[in-house]
Amino acid sequence: MATKNRLTDAEALERLETLEPETAVVRDRADAADIRAALQMRQAANDMVDRAVIEARHRGLTWIEIGVALGVSPQAARKKYLERV
Repeated sequence: MATKNRLTDAEALERLETLEPETAVVRDRADAADIRAALQMRQAANDMVDRAVIEARHRGLTWIEIGVALGVSPQAARKKYLERV
């Protein structure tokens, strides 16, 4: 259920188009810093998993073992990582 204060996309766009630059509220870019930081951490974690899977295959782990470690089927692990190994 939408709150009364929420605008539709069309209403928001209409308001933006009628704003004068000196009256527009500019948010501090730091307000979204936590989101950007979380995205960077998620990418770093994904990169770590990728490297760990590649290294595990080079050390001889099976797709079954890798799938179990990832919490996915061996087929899903193989499909995702085979070209990178």
